[in-house]
Amino acid sequence: MDIEEFVDLYVEGSFHVRWTEIEFYHDLGMALSEVQDLKPYAKAIKKHESFLKTCVEFYKKYPNLNEAPFGKDISWSRLRKEFETEKRPRVNIREILSTRMKIYSELCILPGNYYHGRRDEDEELLQLLQGDKILK
Repeated sequence: MDIEEFVDLYVEGSFHVRWTEIEFYHDLGMALSEVQDLKPYAKAIKKHESFLKTCVEFYKKYPNLNEAPFGKDISWSRLRKEFETEKRPRVNIREILSTRMKIYSELCILPGNYYHGRRDEDEELLQLLQGDKILK
């Protein structure tokens, strides 16, 4: 096998893998296109509701997938950016740790505090974060 044949094999194989994934998500969108509440379906497969909304929007825009204007470089991640209807909020680790520290401070006044060990670990991690040794 020469290099050109190898490259052709790679391009065709990787396209086939990506296209199979796209077909799968298109099928999910088709199956759920008439469903009003996607939450129970998302919960059943342990995915976020926005993922299923994206699949549905994709299906609605291209009901016949074979007529969609895609080249061999298409991927689900590229399509997802076009069809995502909502972004999930991202929480900063500093916010999480600060909130937990406030809770721990309130719990420390209680006798028999079981959270002491974890509080110390969080305090140390928060100090590292604030010192910009891990995150800015």
